[in-house]
Amino acid sequence: MAWITASCGFPFSWVENLEWLGFLQEFIPQAEPVKRQSLANHWIPMEVAKFCREAKNHSQGLEGTLQYDGWSGINFHHFIAFMLTTSRHEVDIVAVTSDASGESWKACRMLHQAFPKFVIVDCQAHQVNLVVGDFLKCSNSFTAKTIVLAAICDIQIALNATKPVGECVVLTVT
Repeated sequence: MAWITASCGFPFSWVENLEWLGFLQEFIPQAEPVKRQSLANHWIPMEVAKFCREAKNHSQGLEGTLQYDGWSGINFHHFIAFMLTTSRHEVDIVAVTSDASGESWKACRMLHQAFPKFVIVDCQAHQVNLVVGDFLKCSNSFTAKTIVLAAICDIQIALNATKPVGECVVLTVT
């Protein structure tokens, strides 16, 4: 149930959906329906713990980069996802990458205090996204000028019209 929920991106309420309950009753009548609270508080945490144990067991002795991101669901449950990138299965973490949020920076500072050997860097994509977002918030005159935006788009298309994808030009402001 936990795997289906995660892989399909289903909300936890799917286990109480009338169509699903009807399917269970018709095809697996002996199955006991799972409540969403049980899914959230038992089944999914149990699977996460299994994956954590397996990741630790399979990644001992290698170097890798740990990346994480946090978010809140619509029900205000807070999640933190971790991804470990390695070339083999045993890992000695040497760097940590996170988004550019204040919470992440605090977590990175605490992590660096506990493990001074770690190199801590912000995700550059998050940094660029924050800078562009801040610029667009304070520059209403620029974003309101659709003619300017259309001209930039036309220039970009003209620059890249005859070039292969690998040689496309991206306009930058210096």
